Amino acid sequence: PVGGSYDLLISGEEMRNLFSLFQYKTSVQALFPGYSDWKVGYAVQKEDIEGERINMTLHAQRPYSGEGIPMKDHKVMEEGKVVGIHGPSRLSEYMGVTATGAYDSMIVSNGSVDMETLKEKPYIHVLNYSDFDMDPDTGHFCGEIRLARLFDGEKTTYVTGGSVSGNLLKRQDSLLFSKERYKSAAYDGPYMVRIPSVSIAGR
Repeated sequence: PVGGSYDLLISGEEMRNLFSLFQYKTSVQALFPGYSDWKVGYAVQKEDIEGERINMTLHAQRPYSGEGIPMKDHKVMEEGKVVGIHGPSRLSEYMGVTATGAYDSMIVSNGSVDMETLKEKPYIHVLNYSDFDMDPDTGHFCGEIRLARLFDGEKTTYVTGGSVSGNLLKRQDSLLFSKERYKSAAYDGPYMVRIPSVSIAGR
């Protein structure tokens, strides 16, 4: 059995799920009912942090939204602060902000460390999840391990079951992102992130 606290490497498709937290928290759908207080100017990350500051832009994949709103790329996070909010017409009108339409894609411009450096210290890297969930309200994430690589500082073993769980909001000041990038229809950003002190239960 494997248990305890490890630094977690997340990569590939799950990066989009991870960053969905920042997209949700800056939306009028979260702001209007009070599920988020991330208004423009809000410092999401602390003044002194150990990791990287988040930079995220929502990417327009079509010229108009389903409501006919002209769409363009819209920056929502710059150096760890909220610089824009987004959403459809009705809720935006209620909040007195400009409607942007709904976005399906994002660009994350982080990435300062190569992947080999991210792997120098002990870590667990889940290569395949049975399931991965992010709660955008609380920042809590959890994933069921199908296959993971565990490096203890000396040797590498493989984990074939169990789970990982943590809270991105509590760890967002200590995130390190890879220079290597990953691109899909919904995400263009760093291929990998290292999140410290994540709870692991596996075998």
